[in-house]
Amino acid sequence: MKKILISLTLFGVTLGAQGQDQTINGVTFKTNGKVGIGTTNPLTQLHIRNLNTSPILNITGQTPNTGNNELISEIRLSNLHDNLAGHRASIKAVSDKSGSHGNVAFQFNTSLWNGQQTEIQAMRISSNGNIGIGTTNPDMKLTVKGSIHAEEVKIDLNVPAPDYVFKKGYNLRTLEELEEFIKKNNHLPEIPSAKDFEQNGVMQAEMDMGLLKKIEELTLYIIQQENKIKEQAEKIENLESMNKKLLELQTRLEKLESEN
Repeated sequence: MKKILISLTLFGVTLGAQGQDQTINGVTFKTNGKVGIGTTNPLTQLHIRNLNTSPILNITGQTPNTGNNELISEIRLSNLHDNLAGHRASIKAVSDKSGSHGNVAFQFNTSLWNGQQTEIQAMRISSNGNIGIGTTNPDMKLTVKGSIHAEEVKIDLNVPAPDYVFKKGYNLRTLEELEEFIKKNNHLPEIPSAKDFEQNGVMQAEMDMGLLKKIEELTLYIIQQENKIKEQAEKIENLESMNKKLLELQTRLEKLESEN
């Protein structure tokens, strides 16, 4: 690599002295310092153009010896200059799992360089396709250690929506049975306990459907109570009507007795 850099530097000096663009073996060196590979008109400091479907860039690093997380190759981006403090980021290919010819994972690192290597792995793509943010061991397709801020989240259900609660024949617990269950278990039926949450976490789709089921059951309880209130109101109205009639009869009797 050093030989290549030295050769390019010497060629740049020669090019500057000649004052004209040069193309050698498909590589174009412009007098403005831009370099083109596969193009004679580079638009940036390094412009690579590929006219076929073969890989445009192949970076091969060392073969890891044994173990896991050994560096294979690395690309660094930094504002370091003359070993002064600065910031840098890097993309690393590392061994994933054990074996000298094992799988490869990608690490995306950030850091503050202050004379010592203080890189932090911000994201990892494991060889099995799992992506980890804030964690080095993603156990799901996306594992995030920390908070997530989003405008909206869509979840595809793998559990049935509980509209069956409203179907005729659904076995709804009585309020007395529900009260007995809560006194005995200290949580709602079919909803995990606080201990289960602490040990196993929360499966969001399953939990949402479980809570929706409880809301629908609660709606049925409210409807039941409303019907009972209406029945009681009708009974009270009938009793008041009967009481009024009895008072009227009592008044008539008292009048008849007074006339006699």
